[in-house]
Amino acid sequence: MIAPGIKIGSFIGSAVDFVVIALVLFVSIRALERLKHQSVAAVPMPAAPDPILLAQERLTVALERLTQVLESQQP
Repeated sequence: MIAPGIKIGSFIGSAVDFVVIALVLFVSIRALERLKHQSVAAVPMPAAPDPILLAQERLTVALERLTQVLESQQP
């Protein structure tokens, strides 16, 4: 006993318990993060659409709208 009311063995035991619990929490959180990253990496990313096809689709839609406008203006 160092000071009144402080027991060395009890203090060291509590410190060891804290370190063990902190280590277990740290390791388990790291393992969960790795599993999360593996599951995200396992999902394949969709292929980027071809810009030429996108441009053709936009032009087709624009031509359809233009056709509708011209047809609606005819008497």
